Amino acid sequence: MKKDEDEDIRVKKLIGEITKLLPERSKIKTDLFYFKYAPILVMLFRWYGISQFYDNKMEITLWYEENEEPVWFFYFITYILYPISLWKGQVLHRLCVEWRIPIFYIAGVNVIHVMYDSIVITNQMYYCDMFLITLILIIYAYVAISKLQHHRSRTSCSC
Repeated sequence: MKKDEDEDIRVKKLIGEITKLLPERSKIKTDLFYFKYAPILVMLFRWYGISQFYDNKMEITLWYEENEEPVWFFYFITYILYPISLWKGQVLHRLCVEWRIPIFYIAGVNVIHVMYDSIVITNQMYYCDMFLITLILIIYAYVAISKLQHHRSRTSCSC
């Protein structure tokens, strides 16, 4: 009898430890907000920034060499570490393709910066940026149309 009670107490302690490891529901909701909507906000803010930049005829960032370290730091955080953390979270939460489109956009931005050998936006990047934005909007339209078609055919979708 004593052995069974000790076994029950040990199992209850083990279950208690396991439930402590599970994240709280509010933490999961916050993570999903971060992994779903934050990349879209970053993408929209960048679109606004480049539209303001390209409206000016003069290069805004002609002499950034004296501030090169902070520029590299922000570039590294925004375009390298941020997508890596997003990708891990989106794979962990098994988010659908429409939530992964901003990562494709950030990869395109990185390709443009490598292609023009500059970490800052220049006026030469205008057509590449506009092409990338158009491509992203086409992908969003395709995903929206395919979602509508699945919804009309009453096919179950996990997203």
